[in-house]
Amino acid sequence: MVEIKMRVHVSLHIFLPKTRFGLEDALNNLGDGEQLYHLINTAQEKYVNISLPRFTINTETDLGSFVKLTEFDKELYDNVSKNYSGKNPNFVHKAQFELTFVNNEKLEDIDDKNYDGLVDYPYYIIDQFYSGPKLEFLADHPFLFMLVKDTHVVYFGCYQ
Repeated sequence: MVEIKMRVHVSLHIFLPKTRFGLEDALNNLGDGEQLYHLINTAQEKYVNISLPRFTINTETDLGSFVKLTEFDKELYDNVSKNYSGKNPNFVHKAQFELTFVNNEKLEDIDDKNYDGLVDYPYYIIDQFYSGPKLEFLADHPFLFMLVKDTHVVYFGCYQ
């Protein structure tokens, strides 16, 4: 798993299975989300060269229908929030998220005729005391990605 810091408390985590095209098996072996959460929280700084396919996420999610789908008890949530924060929360009904990797170029300026499907992103996390070898992270087969804010997964998906 690789973490790419995007802002102070926001990062993109990419879970690439060791076995090529082994994403389904790797996710089945993870079981519940606790192991994934453990991976997110125990990341160590390394010197890494990352190659990711170019992809764009542009989606809008209706959180109101999600609350109904999960049978979340709004009244219970309101009571707990009122007791602990002194006010009733307002539910957000839509969340919008957009992420684009285009290697610091405008999308319309990119020439795709010699494009091989991968964009090289040298992202170096260098600890002044770290002197080990550079790790290679080549995401050329299906992987899971997660947008994480303050150790909470905000959005996740699979790149096929």
